[in-house]
Amino acid sequence: MSKRDEIVEIALSQKGYKEGPNNDTKYGAWYGLNYNPWCAMFVSWCADQIGILNTLIPKFAGCTTGFRLMTDMSITTKEHIIPRKKELERIEEATRNIPNLPLDVTKPYEEVNHPDHYNVYDVEVVEMMERIFGIEETMSWCKLNAFKYRMRAGEKPTSTVEKDLKKEKWCLNKYKELKSKK
Repeated sequence: MSKRDEIVEIALSQKGYKEGPNNDTKYGAWYGLNYNPWCAMFVSWCADQIGILNTLIPKFAGCTTGFRLMTDMSITTKEHIIPRKKELERIEEATRNIPNLPLDVTKPYEEVNHPDHYNVYDVEVVEMMERIFGIEETMSWCKLNAFKYRMRAGEKPTSTVEKDLKKEKWCLNKYKELKSKK
């Protein structure tokens, strides 16, 4: 079995693993940064499990850093990376029975307007907020998030000024939309 197939197998073997409160995971504990976003640490953990950490895949805790390190190591290029059909089929098969999970993993990931991680339920999370907390509180959330994105634009290691300002604009547009419903 190729290392490529092995890393997909080890990742799929983690199906069903649940994180604890505040991003408490075995991946973060292994990395030494528990209670932090762990998606990138998971990739490093998988690489470590099959013995390719720091040879084929560098150890990294942030996606942007990982991509930069892999580019520096000539593991990848700055062009968009498209997984092989076999990998997509295996991921789709493994996730087929998970409710509400979008299975079109070939589409480009939308980071601003309707990111997949806000759309795993029947309605988008912001719509849930409106239903649960009401228009006024959701408007406050929009206003505060717009402020957050403006103030930290480009400062988060996994983001850019452009992306943060697009998120700010999305929050302000959502605020205006909610205000018009009042």
